[in-house]
Amino acid sequence: MKIFEKPLSPEDKQTIHAIFENHAFCKVNAHEMGKERLLVLEEAETVHGYLTFRSFWGVLHLKNLAVHESHRGKGIGHALMTSFITLAKQEGFSKIQVETFSFQAPDFYKKFGFETDFIRQGYSHGLSFHYMTLTLPK
Repeated sequence: MKIFEKPLSPEDKQTIHAIFENHAFCKVNAHEMGKERLLVLEEAETVHGYLTFRSFWGVLHLKNLAVHESHRGKGIGHALMTSFITLAKQEGFSKIQVETFSFQAPDFYKKFGFETDFIRQGYSHGLSFHYMTLTLPK
C-alpha cells in the first residue's frame, strides 16, 4: 500500500462523492446530497457569469459565483443571485449557505440578506474566510 499525490480527475471526484454519499446514507439513512447544478447568464452564446450550487440535507449550498471581469458592475452577479434565490424558494428550501474569502464578496452577499455565521482568520495576506447563511421566508 502507498500514499501519493496525483491530479484529481473527474472519475476520482465521482468515486469520492460515491464513498461520501454511501457513508452519509449509512449514518442518516438518506441520500440527500443533490447533484451539482449550474445557472448561467449568457448573451449571444457568450457566458458572462455563472453560479454553481448543490443541496446538502435540505440546505442549498452556493459553491461558486463568478462574473467575467469585463462584465462586472453590470448587474450580472445580482441577476444570478436573484434567480438563484427565487429558485431556492420555488423548490422549498429554507436556507442558502455560502463560504467566501474577505477579498471576494461578503458585502455582496449581505446585500441579499446573508448573515455571517463565522469568520475564520489566519489565512495568508491577512485574509479571512466568511461562512454565511440566508434564511428564506416560509
